[in-house]
Amino acid sequence: MQAMDVLPGIFRLELPMPFELRHVNVYLLRDGDNFTLVDTGLQTEESRQALNEKLAALQVPVDRINRILITHIHPDHFGLAGELRERARAELVIHRLEVALMEPRYARAEDLVHDVAAWLSKNGVPPAEAEFVKTASMAAREFVSVVEPDTLLEGAERLPIDATELEVVWTPGHSPGHCCFYWPARRV
Repeated sequence: MQAMDVLPGIFRLELPMPFELRHVNVYLLRDGDNFTLVDTGLQTEESRQALNEKLAALQVPVDRINRILITHIHPDHFGLAGELRERARAELVIHRLEVALMEPRYARAEDLVHDVAAWLSKNGVPPAEAEFVKTASMAAREFVSVVEPDTLLEGAERLPIDATELEVVWTPGHSPGHCCFYWPARRV
């Protein structure tokens, strides 16, 4: 599937995933002569290739992406962030609470998995289901390149874009530092 125009200058890029949920959406926002990318997809060759093909179809060289906004650090949204930041030399923007999760979730996953397994067992989760969670948690590391952000969000910031502003809306729940981005001038 090619990029879909949500509105002029706002593109939905569907990137493949090797899971039951077969794809994740990332968004490309025109910002003057440059672009902002919202989320990055998994760090897999298939996702990387699909993103490159969709950018090429839109005639957007990766170095015209000057900012990457991350909604949260789950691998399907954050996986290619490190690689894309380096390739594009883009500013990477993430909520501060997500940054606090990066090291335990990806660099020290064994400790996290041990703690989660103990909690699951204590709370009556059947051993087979607990084992699935442990295995999936450890596997998540292979889909992410961890990188420190350039800018930390708190929520309620206003980010300049295309002579207007994006509003940062902190929406914890799915992840502690989950953020949505609202573009009032475009009503999206």
